[in-house]
Amino acid sequence: MSRQTKFPIIVSIISAIFLFGADIVSAVSLSPSIAKSLDSFQNAESDSMVRVILFAEDDDLSLSPNKIASLKAIDFKTRHKMVINNLKEKNSNLLESIYAQITNISPGVQVKRFWIASALAFEIPLSKIDELTRIPGVASIIEDGAVEYIKPVETMPSALKTNGSYSHLEAMNIPSLWAMGLDGTGRLICNFDTGVDGEHPALQSKWRGNSALASASWFAPHQSGVTPLDAVGHGTQTMGIMVGSTATDTIGVAPGAEWMGAAVIDQGQTLSNTISDILSAFEWVVDPDGNPETVDDMPDVILNSWGIPTSIMEPCDETFFQVIDNVEAAGIVTIFAAGNEGPTPYSLRLPANSASSPLNSFAVGAIDHSTNLVASFSSRGPSSCDSSTIKPEVVAPGVGIYTTAKGGGYRYSTGTSMSAPIIAGLVTLMRQYNPEATVEEIKSALIESATDLGYPGEDNDYGHGLPDAAKALALLPRPTSPEIRISATIIGDDGIADPEETFDLFIRLSAVANSFDSLTGYLLCSDPRVNILDNQAPFIFPPNSVQSANVPPFIINVNNQILHGEVIPFRLAIDLPYSIPYDTLSFNLTVGTPPNGNMFTHISSSVEMTVSDFGQYGMAENSIYPAGGRG
Repeated sequence: MSRQTKFPIIVSIISAIFLFGADIVSAVSLSPSIAKSLDSFQNAESDSMVRVILFAEDDDLSLSPNKIASLKAIDFKTRHKMVINNLKEKNSNLLESIYAQITNISPGVQVKRFWIASALAFEIPLSKIDELTRIPGVASIIEDGAVEYIKPVETMPSALKTNGSYSHLEAMNIPSLWAMGLDGTGRLICNFDTGVDGEHPALQSKWRGNSALASASWFAPHQSGVTPLDAVGHGTQTMGIMVGSTATDTIGVAPGAEWMGAAVIDQGQTLSNTISDILSAFEWVVDPDGNPETVDDMPDVILNSWGIPTSIMEPCDETFFQVIDNVEAAGIVTIFAAGNEGPTPYSLRLPANSASSPLNSFAVGAIDHSTNLVASFSSRGPSSCDSSTIKPEVVAPGVGIYTTAKGGGYRYSTGTSMSAPIIAGLVTLMRQYNPEATVEEIKSALIESATDLGYPGEDNDYGHGLPDAAKALALLPRPTSPEIRISATIIGDDGIADPEETFDLFIRLSAVANSFDSLTGYLLCSDPRVNILDNQAPFIFPPNSVQSANVPPFIINVNNQILHGEVIPFRLAIDLPYSIPYDTLSFNLTVGTPPNGNMFTHISSSVEMTVSDFGQYGMAENSIYPAGGRG
């Protein structure tokens, strides 16, 4: 598909010459809001400050991020590093030159430079715009305007459910992936939204910032503090659909995943978040810890439930197309809610309406899963970019979806902001199955798995239809290193390994997506007080099962020098058939029963002694019970 000429010229040659007495008029494109302001500009007395983002021309010399992303011979981590380094170096000399000329035009101006796209953001008098258009290498100038979140069509409170059954998840066959051991464990998911209620009981324990740097887990340029907040409540709802769960209920598609977020949409303030905040968030999310060598800090998918008003940008402005291309080249799938402006044709918001490729941007419409009919509000295609590209790409349930609500509660909500998170959560499960799967492979699998709805074939109501989770997984390349994890350890007889006891140990393994028929485990422990009498055992996986326990058991003896309650580290080395080493897993066992009581130490000039209230004495080193006491 052809891409439209970038940023159509808004200000005519005659108007430009009339307003500014220009001898030469640049082919720089201006956004509608800036063009309108220039049309009404009269003289210096009517001058005003305007926040703008300036985009530089492509140098056409660097290896493009998309080309790097297509290099299948290199692994995910290497591709990510190459893309980040490429973006930081791309157009650097041109941007430096443009920056110098901006400061000459408006001395003292504060300029923010971006590398996720070749762009500069700053505030400048409206009267200086003409001079900016004359800087060599400038492609376009847009207003740094506000971004709108896609408000739900309907939302109503609900009580907390217990062991609920959710037909909207069953409609996409998502529970079948849970049965295969895929719940998002070890993966990371992100939303660009109004924020997230970081204290919500269904979300709090899953925040990435609990175990990693807060600055690499939460981006909120207009919030103080490091704890995630949600000023409006919309982001809490979308995050709940992706990862929410409690001890008694599973709400989200990927309840085992961690989450991170960027509060860059409406913060309930007079000055809402702007386009430059979104650019900053995209730049942050592709390298949250600032180290291109790492990828565990980067999410598998970004959910976007926002759009740009056409008063700020042309209906097919390509500002975000370049950014999204670069983010996906770095390895992150971007998913967009189609919008709630249906059933009118051409009603998708920018940038969800992109027609730059069959897969970018990936827009999700909404159906009522009780009827499989498209929701009346769901935005319709075709794309306003070329009037021919069919949109959205797929649909998902978006009517009456149960989810988390700001303040610790729960709601039923309706809108494409509820359907898009389901697809984003499914992407996370797909990446858990194959962490090396590319953005293109994942999106293609979603499309090819879809059940056709509405008129036969792809259409502007349903796109390709409703994805099937199991089919989408089967369409991905088989992982070269499927995930194995320890799901349980079981001690024989009474379930307690007391000091001086010889006991049997069973280990239950979970092999994600039934990737193995059999494995061999070798139990290892470096503690000299532990003697492993039988350290080898097979793990046989029955057909269609993702779990197996070793038979026969490992046999272990612990001596009397180990204290009750002491934690002993073990390792399980795993081999594939034919003694091919595969992985080593770590786990801990607690010996005996931790004492239910307290120790007290008395220290005076003549005596040091520790006593207890659980009938034990002699707790110093080399004593009867060396538990760190004195005397």
